[in-house]
Amino acid sequence: MIDREYRKFILICDMCGEEVNGFKTFEDALEYGRPNGWESDIGERLDLTTGYIDICPRCGGRSNE
Repeated sequence: MIDREYRKFILICDMCGEEVNGFKTFEDALEYGRPNGWESDIGERLDLTTGYIDICPRCGGRSNE
């Protein structure tokens, strides 16, 4: 998920909670993700709602258990 905190955006893995922060815009966070191994998909988020999820490179190879 991409969240906003104190006027900055944070890219958060919806599987393990890993964070990459300090983005000025939502689009900056999106542009960082894919070239750096992050994946986006539809699934269950950390807050147990369904929607777009972001998955870090470390979790990308895991199955949804």
